[in-house]
Amino acid sequence: MTEMLALLPEYKTLWEPSGAGADVQRTELFGDMYADTIHSFLPGTWVISGHHRGRATILKLLEAVRKVWTQRSVFHDNQYWVGEDTICTEWFSTNGTWNGLQCRNSGLTRHAFRDRKVAEWQEYTDSEFFEEVHAGWRTIVGPELGRWLSRYERTGAPWYPNPAENEWPLDTSLTDGKACAPTHMRENLAAAAEWWQAPRGQSHALFADDVHVRFQGRRWPLGGDHRGRAALERLFEAARKVWPEASEIVKTELWANDDSVLVHWFTRNRTWNGQPCRNSGWAVWRFAGGKVVAWRNYVDTSFYAEVLEGWREAVGEAIGRRLPSWPEPGERRYPDPMAHQ
Repeated sequence: MTEMLALLPEYKTLWEPSGAGADVQRTELFGDMYADTIHSFLPGTWVISGHHRGRATILKLLEAVRKVWTQRSVFHDNQYWVGEDTICTEWFSTNGTWNGLQCRNSGLTRHAFRDRKVAEWQEYTDSEFFEEVHAGWRTIVGPELGRWLSRYERTGAPWYPNPAENEWPLDTSLTDGKACAPTHMRENLAAAAEWWQAPRGQSHALFADDVHVRFQGRRWPLGGDHRGRAALERLFEAARKVWPEASEIVKTELWANDDSVLVHWFTRNRTWNGQPCRNSGWAVWRFAGGKVVAWRNYVDTSFYAEVLEGWREAVGEAIGRRLPSWPEPGERRYPDPMAHQ
């Protein structure tokens, strides 16, 4: 942990090298920190999704990013968690794409270090959002760069032909930040760890009466903002309709910073129509007074949109009409990318 804490100030400059107006490509600076043997995994269907191995490949991937994001990302309100050999970052960004769209987004990045170099890179964001705002990216990237990208040849659904074998970084996520938690957060971290052992069987007393839950995604039942304990209860009721059997929590990893616990979770479950699935994601729990007052979740929303197609019939109108995602989105799921949460 001492090494990671020493590295953190330098690491933060990669996210915003010299302030919001700096004429510096963050991707170029990150390239200098990547190990020769780096392995990246980003779930989803967009430009840099999938598995990529080796620094030479990653540099090509970053070159593709610069073609797609012609206006560099500006980061507004990052927060960080430090682990044994990891730094995790929740980021909130605005940028511009080659097709003139101005966008804002958020996500969760995990970097694992070896000898002060990034050896593993995992990143979760609203893949459904990126799938839409980056539509046509293959043409912009072109085949010369495209051959370096694992999703370049995959141009149509189903994106997830075998949900039971869905890609996840279970085997490479080997450390976390439990032993590095600030002393004043260890009780909260322990409460989060206990809750995540079996979420469906837990009391909701850990959550504040006015808890604010935010799930990305437009085409699955849990997407949107859910405010208050009653909305949280409704969220779990909808989840029980979609996944009638309790999910198997295969593994969790936890970090804590000054006021938030970060949970990396891996699950296996079965949908209402019998489809076995496995998936992973991140939960950010902000605590105040020993209660969770805010919960943000980062998952592969493209996966849930595809696998849970038809969920409205399973959930039913009585519950569904009280969910933010109940109205069917139009042809464009995100008509104003700058209104994206």
